[in-house]
Amino acid sequence: MFDIKSLLGDSIKRNHIASQVTTARILEEAQKAIAEVLPPGRSGDAKAVSTQDGLLSIDCLNAPASHRISSQERVLLDHIVRALPTADLRKVRTRIVQRFGGLHDVIE
Repeated sequence: MFDIKSLLGDSIKRNHIASQVTTARILEEAQKAIAEVLPPGRSGDAKAVSTQDGLLSIDCLNAPASHRISSQERVLLDHIVRALPTADLRKVRTRIVQRFGGLHDVIE
């Protein structure tokens, strides 16, 4: 009998995609944490977009969401690290955007 988890782990290693899978899992957990810290019904106001060198970047559609995310930084990071103990996150950076996914939609 084969253990499906070990097959998946072996496949990830063999295809050299472990870092991409880890990043995807971090962003998924970050979205869950964002839903916990923002008021009910407002989880769509912020989106985790990337991680690099211990920095989690979150785009926000408005200033109140950005402020709330910034003020709850430790809660967000603790949630993610609790779910993924190997996640190397030390800081959260927010930016306000007009819409998610636009390259030139940052509000300066």
